[in-house]
Amino acid sequence: MAEIIPFKGWRYNPAKTENVSEFFSPLSDVLNPSLLQTLYKNPHNSVHISIPQSQKEAVKKLKEWKTENIIVQENIAAIYILYQYFRLPNDNKWFVRKGFMAMVRLTPNEEDIIIHENTITASVQSRAHYLEESLMNVVPTHGLYEDNSFLLEEIMDLYIEKSVIYEYDDIQNVKNKFALITAPEVIDKFREVLKPQAIYLADGHHRLESSRMLQKQMMEKGELPEDSMINYHLMYLSNMSSDDLRILPTHRIWKPPIDAGIEKYLNQIEHYFSVSDISGSPTPLYEYLRDKPFSFGLLYKDFEILLELRKEIQPRFHISLPIPPEVKVLDYTVLHYFFFEKVACIPYNRQNVSPQIVYEKSYSQAIKAAGKGAYSFICREVSLAEMMSVCNAGAIMPPKTTFFYPKVVCGMVFASIEGVASETQKQK
Repeated sequence: MAEIIPFKGWRYNPAKTENVSEFFSPLSDVLNPSLLQTLYKNPHNSVHISIPQSQKEAVKKLKEWKTENIIVQENIAAIYILYQYFRLPNDNKWFVRKGFMAMVRLTPNEEDIIIHENTITASVQSRAHYLEESLMNVVPTHGLYEDNSFLLEEIMDLYIEKSVIYEYDDIQNVKNKFALITAPEVIDKFREVLKPQAIYLADGHHRLESSRMLQKQMMEKGELPEDSMINYHLMYLSNMSSDDLRILPTHRIWKPPIDAGIEKYLNQIEHYFSVSDISGSPTPLYEYLRDKPFSFGLLYKDFEILLELRKEIQPRFHISLPIPPEVKVLDYTVLHYFFFEKVACIPYNRQNVSPQIVYEKSYSQAIKAAGKGAYSFICREVSLAEMMSVCNAGAIMPPKTTFFYPKVVCGMVFASIEGVASETQKQK
């Protein structure tokens, strides 16, 4: 059961930041190193606290921004609407993902927010320490709820139409529109829709787990009142019933320590996959993969290869791993087991930390890597139904399986976890 509350967000002060879009920043998933360095040159850009060069300096900056009124807190609690208008690669159709930001209560049984990816403990610990020092949720995680009536979209449409605060085109070529809702009776409708259901986490597993870790640490110390804001976590929530919810593929790039040559690998691959050489075809490789489960593209220098799992191989029966059948039948599991474990000899349970495997969201970058001598595996996207099947089985997907597009933008609103929930929600 999801409990959401409004909050008094911290936002950039328009009196101090004439062109506020100069202070917004992309998430690390879509940010290249060159742009990151450019954003760091702006002393007030949100990247300083979302991707800090130093956690100590980031905490210091937050305090300075508050003192100097670079960011100011709302006088009244709100939930914050974010609409993202976007097009997919190689597609001219426009989509709009409609969602809102609110604080979601974290319950000790962890059944309120259902995850589908593992996290790296050291990274979670580092983030939890930063959260404890800053007491600020800087970037929302992305969660999914289900509402076939689309009641909340009807409400949000009205606010986006009449009360937009920010309009911002980001580096993903996504148009972001941002508004807020403060009317208690309207906010209550949002709470009613979310109350009977769980939230499925789409993106931000490390951010969520850092909040959980801090909550647990404070509970163990006996220093966590029931109404502490540390019991809440900032989330961007969108409706999984919408057709505008999109998941893009994340391709795999293999860089073997010693390259034995593509011919040798293809001989081994043919034990598990049928192999078709489509080099020179005018049809883009990804087009061959449409509606073909367990199929992959393999790029290596001038080679373009289509791999299709042999029909006599049934993942549910032939993948000898202690994982549920819902995970075995994922394309990514098939690739990770029959190629990376069987051919590349990287144990399945060590692949998430293997330096030989690189995860690449960009199709064009995967092509460039292949041109430089890496082996690029072009993958199909996971469907929302597949993700839900894994979640409902209480299972975990292979690493970097879901890339929900587009990513949210940092800097539009920050959420403090200082104080108690009742103070956060009432007017000053």
